[in-house]
Amino acid sequence: MSDAARQRLVARTHAATDRASAGIAMHVRFGEFVLDHRRELLIGPQGATALRPQVYAVLCAMITGAPGIVAHDALCDKVWGHRAVSRSAIAQALRELRRALGDQARQPRYIETRQRRGYRLIPDVVCE
Repeated sequence: MSDAARQRLVARTHAATDRASAGIAMHVRFGEFVLDHRRELLIGPQGATALRPQVYAVLCAMITGAPGIVAHDALCDKVWGHRAVSRSAIAQALRELRRALGDQARQPRYIETRQRRGYRLIPDVVCE
């Protein structure tokens, strides 16, 4: 491959990468935590934590839906697609996420459960 062809290929690759990442914040701050999208890590007072893919996807869906309520069905579609999942799978992912955030369902600081409606991320979300 000639140098000119290589340069054109690199330029096209950079342009495609720029288009794909347009509008996506690399860091999202909420409360005491930062979600690092590039490394897929949750960073908090105790350091960085890697989340299971489904738990990470639940957090991303809640961040995207903030400050509103993310309905149970919408959460299922965003995280698991159109596959049938039990309520226990969502409950498990939320338990893991709450544990990583140091949150409690009965006295929530991060994730609020709205009975029969869905879930809401309580703190303000700041994209950086």
